[in-house]
Amino acid sequence: MNRITKVMMILLLFITFIPMPVQAETTLCEDTVFKVSSPRTGDTKLSGTALKNEGLTIKVDEEEYPLTVKATGEYELTLDQPLNDGQKIIIEQGSNKLEITVEEKPAETEQLLEAAFNCDGLVDKPTTEEPTTEDASTETKTEEPTTEEASTETKTEELTTEDASTETTTEEPTTEDASTEAKAEEPTTEDASTEAKTEEPTTEAKTEEPTTEAKTEEPTTEQPTVEKPSTTSATTEPPVSSSVVFKQRFTRSLLPSLDSSVQRTAVATTPRYTSCPTRDQYNSSISVNSDGPFRQSVQGNVVCVKSVSEFDAEIKNGATEVIIFMADMDNVTPNRASLDVILKSETGQKVIDANGYSLSVANGGYLLVNRNSDITNLIVKDASNLYSANNEDINGMFNIDFVGINVNIVNSTFNRDNLAAGHLGASWESALHFYGTNIINSNYNYSVFYRFVHVHDNASLTLNNAQKSGFNFQTSGKTSVAAPKSGMKIGRNATVNINVKNDAGILSQNNLFELTVGAGSKLDVKADRGFVMNTSTKGEITFDEGSIVKMDTTSDTFKLTSDTSIAINSTADVDLRSSAGRLFGGNKTHTFDIQNVAVRSWLTDSSKAHDYQTPLISSGSFSIGPKVTTPISNMGTDDFAKQFPPTMKRIQFIPSVKPPVPQAVIDDTASTITGTAVPGSVVTLKNMNRTTNNVKTATADASGNFVFTVPAGFLFKGDVLEFTAANNGLTSAPVTRTVSGNTLQLQQPADITFKSSVIGNSQNQLIRRESPVDYSVKVKDTRSSGNWNVTVKATQLMTKSKEHELKDALIFKENSQETVLSGSSAVRVADKKSMTADTSTGLYEKKWTNDSGILLKVDPVAISPGTYSGTLTWTLTSGP
Repeated sequence: MNRITKVMMILLLFITFIPMPVQAETTLCEDTVFKVSSPRTGDTKLSGTALKNEGLTIKVDEEEYPLTVKATGEYELTLDQPLNDGQKIIIEQGSNKLEITVEEKPAETEQLLEAAFNCDGLVDKPTTEEPTTEDASTETKTEEPTTEEASTETKTEELTTEDASTETTTEEPTTEDASTEAKAEEPTTEDASTEAKTEEPTTEAKTEEPTTEAKTEEPTTEQPTVEKPSTTSATTEPPVSSSVVFKQRFTRSLLPSLDSSVQRTAVATTPRYTSCPTRDQYNSSISVNSDGPFRQSVQGNVVCVKSVSEFDAEIKNGATEVIIFMADMDNVTPNRASLDVILKSETGQKVIDANGYSLSVANGGYLLVNRNSDITNLIVKDASNLYSANNEDINGMFNIDFVGINVNIVNSTFNRDNLAAGHLGASWESALHFYGTNIINSNYNYSVFYRFVHVHDNASLTLNNAQKSGFNFQTSGKTSVAAPKSGMKIGRNATVNINVKNDAGILSQNNLFELTVGAGSKLDVKADRGFVMNTSTKGEITFDEGSIVKMDTTSDTFKLTSDTSIAINSTADVDLRSSAGRLFGGNKTHTFDIQNVAVRSWLTDSSKAHDYQTPLISSGSFSIGPKVTTPISNMGTDDFAKQFPPTMKRIQFIPSVKPPVPQAVIDDTASTITGTAVPGSVVTLKNMNRTTNNVKTATADASGNFVFTVPAGFLFKGDVLEFTAANNGLTSAPVTRTVSGNTLQLQQPADITFKSSVIGNSQNQLIRRESPVDYSVKVKDTRSSGNWNVTVKATQLMTKSKEHELKDALIFKENSQETVLSGSSAVRVADKKSMTADTSTGLYEKKWTNDSGILLKVDPVAISPGTYSGTLTWTLTSGP
């Protein structure tokens, strides 16, 4: 019979509602609950609440992840790698910051901002009036529940001497809440029955053996402590007066697509200034880093402009370092003869902070940085649209003329309206850097003419050109500190999408070529040709750990006219496909070094199932030349050259499967086991301590979560569980967990039947058990520590009609000491120290001989003939 536990808590909540101040937006902001669910070791998601529709930054150690809070006020970040114990996490929104350390078992389920939420820089605030606020008080009254021992009464009515069987009726017990250090089983109740007879001269006494049933109920445990919630007044503080006011300005438009599969969207801008900051205020809002975009703090003037004429004046003013837009700067007029607008700076850095507005140059003009500009670092940020119709290869919108500098584009869109003319810019010696989210739309011969392109950690870049090509890694041959190589580098956890008609990227001058896709990053290319290198200098291509590279071309995926090394590092997922050309064109040999991947090939039709697949290769190398493929080392098959010829249409490098991450602690009471694995992978659980029925499987869902349902008796303390994940025909390395003990269980004691006795003349007649003769109580405790004890209560023995009873007849005898059992107080009969333990199973047992334990002691003068029944209630209590 299941114990019914009722916990009654009365919680009265009185809330005083305050009228909404006039500054509704500010009040809503200040009411923001800024929190994060406490991350645990192995988690792959971070979630919480913050100010809705606003930008948020999450830093995991040194990795930075920008995102926007949903309209519901919720945010969620999915990580590529599970969190490790001790990792530092910082969550920032405006000036609000939460700092958390990843733990295996966090003490708190949530981390909240202790101070009031600071809205500076997040919403418009009045600069004159301060809202009047009242204290919002909450009065909470809590009635603490009382806890009693859980007991079960079993009432058995009298059986007469003519009855052939014992009939038992049981009432549902009423129990109060009981808490325990670990999972404890229900207290056990038994029926104890006896039969007494009188001697009659003319009647032969009959002896019948009554049977009893035992019922088990939950044990009582230590009384739980109920904390009363403290009552505090929630005070809304008036906004702090400041000369810097922020607002949110979003710009989004749908643009014509390159084809039916591509749809362009302009970048939504982040919250911006509505009044001009001081230099110190602006510096406090940026992060200075040698990796950019701000490679130095602002030293010059910070100026806000509202018109094209003001912009024109400040862009040429060397004393002005930062220009902040307060309106769209459309149709900036260039020099009539040269069509340029020359930028200048006395500090070496120039910042065009578009503040969510647009910038365009009229008449096919362009912005020019030359030797006289004295600029080494140009920053263009938060532009809803950048545009120039300039169609000259050497110009575009941003021309860096014969100097090698760093050009930084941050959260901006070029050619939002997908107009026919124009490209982003050109520089044979400079590096073009991208941060945040950026989109380039162009229909010119090439969308970008820069020697080197660097998409930084956590950034994204989408390049669309429905008419022509993507990147031209043009170089002048001069040495450049800003761009020593040609090509593209994609940082960690970044995303690059290239959707063009012709070439994804090309280099036609001799310079070292680099294509790097960093750890956890994604490169997706759709083009006629992929990357073309018409040069005699060496090329280096690296796809780092955990990167995902998908290149789908009509003609050559790579056309390389010099020897090139291609490194495919551990767990990179690389898929190269050419429907009508060759994967590797040109007339040179290219060497592949691979780690922890399997290799697949499609010989003729890349749309069908693959033709061959190698086993997982921990470390191997091979080369592909114009006519032959050569396995160099450890390629897993003797027929590799035939199975992977230079003419194949598709090659795929499949990463080794990441081991699953099951929950950190699994105990012997678990009914489910959860964890994370590669989405879609099949996770296998094997109990290494069992030989049969020891394997279970589960499939990780689209979010990578899996759940095992564990039947009773499958887990025992000390069992070793092995977990593996399988995907694409590959199986991960195993991960093990050892089952811990958390069971505290009182096992079912046996029913007691006392011997049938003839009423005699001796006083205090002791009646022993007939079944079982030797009696025991067992407790299972697999925990590592903790004490407990066992007690017993008894009801009076009564006949079925309740006409007669044996008062105080049941006793507990041990060491010659007898204690009467009653229903009013429990008698302690055993504890952990007094019981014999089997450490291998965690089973404790207390035994009594026929002359000890539960016995019957009666006074023949006070009893009547009949069959008597009663109830024993056993209770296991966690504690001393």
